[in-house]
Amino acid sequence: MMASNQPDPALFLAFKNGSLAANHTHIDLNTINIGYGETMLAVELGSRPYPADYFSSKKSSYYEITTAGHNTVLIGGKGQAPKKIGRLTGPLQGEGFDALVGVADSAYEIDAPRVRRHAVFVDKRYWVLLDEIQTTQPETAELRFHTYATVTQSKSRQWVFEQDQAALDVFSPEQEISVSTEQPGGWIKPVTVLSLKAPSDKEHAIVTILQPRSRGAKSFDVVKVQKNSDEIKVVADSDQVIFKKSPEGWQVLKVVVKR
Repeated sequence: MMASNQPDPALFLAFKNGSLAANHTHIDLNTINIGYGETMLAVELGSRPYPADYFSSKKSSYYEITTAGHNTVLIGGKGQAPKKIGRLTGPLQGEGFDALVGVADSAYEIDAPRVRRHAVFVDKRYWVLLDEIQTTQPETAELRFHTYATVTQSKSRQWVFEQDQAALDVFSPEQEISVSTEQPGGWIKPVTVLSLKAPSDKEHAIVTILQPRSRGAKSFDVVKVQKNSDEIKVVADSDQVIFKKSPEGWQVLKVVVKR
């Protein structure tokens, strides 16, 4: 877990990874869940009362078990495969940030030799996600975020989840990412999914900014991303997060925080 403070953090992100081999596991590598105070905003659905066929082969088709039912990534519309192994690396620390990297290489139902989610906690105030995906054939990549909150688009490339006195701003600054909401029918009560979908390609590096806050607090005015073949610069107001590409893939180079 990445938290602003302990105990009783004002804001936190839980990052899930590990083995999908256990009989009771969900297919959920690189899932993130985010809360502000006592309010969960990007949620884990959890489990339902066990139906009679839960311990049969039908179990894997229940929405809350599938990759689609979690706050993670679908590739080519497909999820992860049972029995696969992932891992978390980190924490990585530098001036103004902490980071974790979730590794789900070759864990999908389609050939995706590199699947990594970087979660960079900037100044203990917000997160920058970088989803790094390589596939052998061009594939779409879809980021999914579940919430019981009210979801609205507050301005261009910014969506907000609002519930009780808490809010989560979701910024998707890249114009080629298509954004939609859906209400999946496979869960036992109404829930909304915010879907961020990148067009087909063999390589993706998708940037998302997640800013939890109190409902009346100010969100970022300016969020943008600048990319070239070996560098990504994320700007959030006066802050900068810079990723550099090396032979080992994308890595955080530095974070500049200017309050």
